[in-house]
Amino acid sequence: MKESLHGPIIDLDPSILDKLAAGAIIEQKIPLRGIEVHFLRKVAGLSLERFASKLGLSAGTIFHWEKAKLDRLATVNELAVRSFIAEELGIEISGKFF
Repeated sequence: MKESLHGPIIDLDPSILDKLAAGAIIEQKIPLRGIEVHFLRKVAGLSLERFASKLGLSAGTIFHWEKAKLDRLATVNELAVRSFIAEELGIEISGKFF
């Protein structure tokens, strides 16, 4: 909390909220879609090319996922993204997604 001219306000760093949201996304047993991939990549601070390289994929593949915002990733790709983002953000996950 922080005081302002109009009373107390919550003073939070948006990057902390983004990391918490990313953690919730990767820990939930819900499908990952392109829109979540885009958000997770941005929270990790990675360019499309760097993210793809870290996953051993082409930038075109990641672009395709992100462009198809509501399409679910294949299970193997979901697992790769969840594991990678957890490692990048230092989030511990249970390892059971499905």
